[in-house]
Amino acid sequence: MRIHAGFGVMVIALARWLGFDAVRLAVVMLTVGAVIGAEWLNTAIERAVDLVTTRPHPLARLAKDLAAGAVLWFGLVAVVVGVLLFGPYLPDLPALIARSSPGRLAEVGAMLAVGLALVFTGIRR
Repeated sequence: MRIHAGFGVMVIALARWLGFDAVRLAVVMLTVGAVIGAEWLNTAIERAVDLVTTRPHPLARLAKDLAAGAVLWFGLVAVVVGVLLFGPYLPDLPALIARSSPGRLAEVGAMLAVGLALVFTGIRR
């Protein structure tokens, strides 16, 4: 969960820094939200199954596997969305960094720092 949240913060920071319009930013935020929502549902299903049975059961395993598969699927879709939205900006990235104001770079840097902190320390189940 913390990895998804951390990368979500970093992706949103990058989208804001690149000046995404409202529609592109909404797509990014909905995609990040979908991945995090899928992770929450996965956790809920895993905990509910663990609450109901302590012994291995094929249906319990199937429920957990399907929930984890949903998280994987949403993650893969998020990567595709990211490539489509961010890909065109990659060749111009050095020039964009050079033209950015110090305040804008500080804002993005702070958001990236928060994202990295979440990835390496933050929210745990």
